[in-house]
Amino acid sequence: MDFEENIMNCYDIFGTGDIPIELILSVVMEKETKKIVFGFTPEPMDGCEISLLNQEDTTLFYRSNNESICTENKLMFPILSRA
Repeated sequence: MDFEENIMNCYDIFGTGDIPIELILSVVMEKETKKIVFGFTPEPMDGCEISLLNQEDTTLFYRSNNESICTENKLMFPILSRA
C-alpha cells in the first residue's frame, strides 16, 4: 500500500481470509484516510464504489465462451499480477 494525501492505495492483502478486510484496513490506514483505492477485487464488495479503470497500453485479451463475463461480473485483475 501507499498513501497520496488522504487516499490509501491498497494493492493487495495476503492471508487466509479469517480476518475481516475492514479490520485489516482500519489497522493499516492513516488517520487522514478518506478513500481507499483497491488494486484487486475485494471480498466483500459492500460499500465499494465501482469505476472503470482506463490506462494506456494495458489491453487485456481473454478467451471465453461467455461473451459477457467481464461486463456481468465487476472484476479487476490484481495490479500486482500485471507484467
